[in-house]
Amino acid sequence: MTNPQNHLKCLELMQTDGAAMWFGPTVAAGFLENEGLTGRLRIAQAPTGPSGLPGGGLFSWGFAIPENAQFSDAAWEFISWASSADYIKIVGENDGHATAPPGTRFSTYNDPAYIAATESFSSEVLAQILVADPLNPGTTPRPGLPGVQYVAVPEFRDIGTRCTKEISAAIAGNQSVDAALDNCQAIASEISQ
Repeated sequence: MTNPQNHLKCLELMQTDGAAMWFGPTVAAGFLENEGLTGRLRIAQAPTGPSGLPGGGLFSWGFAIPENAQFSDAAWEFISWASSADYIKIVGENDGHATAPPGTRFSTYNDPAYIAATESFSSEVLAQILVADPLNPGTTPRPGLPGVQYVAVPEFRDIGTRCTKEISAAIAGNQSVDAALDNCQAIASEISQ
């Protein structure tokens, strides 16, 4: 869902009955509900593997202020407002309660206007959030700190930067996709030896 072209194609297919399922984050439910699919959506838990544990991802949005930020006080004021109950209320009133950022505040799931606008999915989204285990989010152990989307080892950023260059070279036609993937595998393998 992170690729805008894929996102738009999936949305188009859902709106025209060309697709019956969208496998993605629970955060998409409100967006889809607001895009002409009102009352037509239900959320289901991701399939489980042999372990019986959910195979879905665990992700969170986060704000950060660099230590050397020139306007750190203003940044903190923005973060405080953008994660406040007042902001959730403003979004709901102006853009529809189904578009209010889910997972931001527990109090959102107690707001009668939000519940009414999201009755087809909000209880399942909340249930998914409450059972997510950030310390053990997958079906197998991971190196470094807990997480699914991020491997907390010092080399992670370097791997991402180097692999991005390989993929960019493939997109530009300077090497094959297979070569880019092989090179990325080699880059990632350097740290596992």
